[in-house]
Amino acid sequence: MTWPLIERELRAATRKRQLGPIRLWGTLACAAVAALFLLLGGRSGATTWGQHFNQLLFWGGLIIILQVPTYTVGIFAEERRNQTLGLLFLCGIGSAQLFLSKTLGAALVSFSRLLILYPFLAIAFLGGGLSLDMFLATTCSLPVTLLFVFAVCVLASVLCREESTAMLVAGLLAFGLCLPLPIWQRLTADPANSLAHQLLILSPARAPFLAANNLSSGTMTEFWTATLISLLWSMVLLTTAALVLGRVWQDQPDRLAADGWRARWSRRVRGDTAWRQKLARRWHETNPFVWLAQRDRWSVTLAWAAVGGVFLLWLAGCAVWWEVWLQPAGLFLVAILMNLILNGLVQFTAAKTIGEARRSGALELLLTTPLSHLDIIRGQLVALREQFRPVARVVLGMNVLLMILGLGFREWHGGDLVIYFAIWAVLLGWTGTFVFGTYRRALVLFWDSLVCGRPAYVTLRNMNFLSSPAWWIYLVFLGNRIINSLFGRGFQKYPTGSLGEFMLLLLIGLVGLFVFLAHRTTHRQLENRLASDFRVIAAVPVPEPSDPRYKHWKSGEMFPDMLTDYLVGRVLQQVQNERTRTGTHR
Repeated sequence: MTWPLIERELRAATRKRQLGPIRLWGTLACAAVAALFLLLGGRSGATTWGQHFNQLLFWGGLIIILQVPTYTVGIFAEERRNQTLGLLFLCGIGSAQLFLSKTLGAALVSFSRLLILYPFLAIAFLGGGLSLDMFLATTCSLPVTLLFVFAVCVLASVLCREESTAMLVAGLLAFGLCLPLPIWQRLTADPANSLAHQLLILSPARAPFLAANNLSSGTMTEFWTATLISLLWSMVLLTTAALVLGRVWQDQPDRLAADGWRARWSRRVRGDTAWRQKLARRWHETNPFVWLAQRDRWSVTLAWAAVGGVFLLWLAGCAVWWEVWLQPAGLFLVAILMNLILNGLVQFTAAKTIGEARRSGALELLLTTPLSHLDIIRGQLVALREQFRPVARVVLGMNVLLMILGLGFREWHGGDLVIYFAIWAVLLGWTGTFVFGTYRRALVLFWDSLVCGRPAYVTLRNMNFLSSPAWWIYLVFLGNRIINSLFGRGFQKYPTGSLGEFMLLLLIGLVGLFVFLAHRTTHRQLENRLASDFRVIAAVPVPEPSDPRYKHWKSGEMFPDMLTDYLVGRVLQQVQNERTRTGTHR
């Protein structure tokens, strides 16, 4: 039974991902670049073109690796969402057999893309200027990194029911495993033989980092050790995914004993019966949708935990590296991080209730009740305000505390103090929108989730987590350069009150004002469109996650051809009603 399942995965990937054209055009692009390097290297007589070509291919391999989550996180999440995972087990397929077949099929698709680069890596090595160590580092780090990313995505797919949620979980898991140790080493600024530097080898990102930097910050012995540890991380993640799959295969795994520890934890995190009854007594007469949007307080609990965790981490950082985290720049970073977390959770919550109701069909039932679509829109905004205003007040208080602390740990003059208060004014104003605002900017997420029924997907999309991988590599490169220039005296002395800082702050302020005014107009228009098109969107079937029209869909707009689908559905329904009335089948 294993081979038919592998064949099924390969056929589905070939149909949905167009692997043939990707291999063809990828090979032609690599061949064109290789020909260009050969031509320029031959004319100039340079002997280092192979090294530059190898570096370019390495970054191309990272782009390929960053595309792995888009077609890997759904291999089990899709089965769980469609409730077909239990059917596969009832057919006599064991959990180990199912896990092996689906992961092997997805792995073949993932590694087949990377194999495009290897003939050209050999050309770069044979062209000269590239050492054997660098050639081995490049050729070995790419598949090892791909395997780690693949393992993270498989575990996220096993844990989640929705692809976009699995994408978020995979990103958080990869961040938690890869970045804490490098950040610790960067912030300590200890000598090369420090404990922080030695522990860097435990990070799965260490091997590709050494390859990207031409082994300038490490040796081949360290590279091979980091590669082995990365492989061990991948095996641990895949083993964990296989074990978890055997426990979550049921269609309704949340049917737990009322007195079990999971049930008690769920009541504590999501809200118990008494709390929901109290909420119902408050809102049932006014607007029942406010109760519906607030009855699951998971997002609010997560917001409290995330904000508290950031603050506790900052306190721990102050105890160890006070010269970094009590400086204004460190305080700015903490405040920005708390605001980003709050903003992301508000956006996800705005999309969650309506998206789940749209996907399950409950929205159509809601619209048959006396509850109007305008009540649903207003209820969602009121629910967001009721849920997140207490958290926002605490974040605002923390930001004020951080601003006051920053005044006492350095000497201030004139210009630097003006910039300091200007930055805090922007940050406090940002937090203030969550305390005193109407949350109308969340209507964009509400609209997008109403259209496609995928709350996590639209949240990631609006936060630009699903943009081009090439841009993210470029941003990581720039971020590394910025960190290199800031940490040290530059980081500890910021802001200095220089003319360049004033100009940068003015530019950011003008851009922010322009974006605010543009979004304000967009939100008003979107509010009017929600009032007029809500029922039309709700009557159209939810697009499948693999629908190719997602490529052309813009946020804040209807899905391509959605209005046509609605009109066709209305005509077909009228024809069916006429046939039923007349008793004919023609």
